[in-house]
Amino acid sequence: EAQLDDAALAERTFEQALELQPEDPRALAELAKLRQGGADWDGYAAAREREAEVASSKAEAVAALVDAARVHRERRKDDQAAKRALERALEKDPDAAEAVALYGSLARRLLDDKTADQLAMKELHGAAAPSPERQAELHAGLGASALRRGEPDEAARRFREAVAARPGYPPAIQGLADLAAQSGAWDEVEALLRDAASQGGVPPQVAAQ
Repeated sequence: EAQLDDAALAERTFEQALELQPEDPRALAELAKLRQGGADWDGYAAAREREAEVASSKAEAVAALVDAARVHRERRKDDQAAKRALERALEKDPDAAEAVALYGSLARRLLDDKTADQLAMKELHGAAAPSPERQAELHAGLGASALRRGEPDEAARRFREAVAARPGYPPAIQGLADLAAQSGAWDEVEALLRDAASQGGVPPQVAAQ
């Protein structure tokens, strides 16, 4: 209980300091730490966003906004707040790799294919190559988007790129199976499906199709 009282007192102290100097980076950082420790995720995200406003460098501002976005998404379950934080991060640095990746994944989850596709292409062709697992995820997302647009050839190409990056990648294999079901060309993907099943990447019932 004494520790809780001390934390509350410290938080009030920093809040009072910020009333006098709203742009004090040290006070904002310490306030964010206190709120994180107390699992006050609303307050923590707000403090990190305020830190971004007074950060001494673009990199620090982007890092604060990406951190806030993660909290909005993972702790507060507020995708729209996460989106706004990431948009601000990319306004500050359009090539910030972590912000590009996180916003791309969020846009895909929100079914904003246009934004997700643009960010996936940016991530795939960025200065640092994504991991094979991430490449597979990005290509599979592009394939699913192409399928929704009615472009089966592009979808198949993307799904195969995903499998090339990570053999047996389940969403890509399922995408190829869906395309095969539409065209009746099961022979084309049968070997791929069975190979994926042998690696544990595809449920046996899918491979059996």
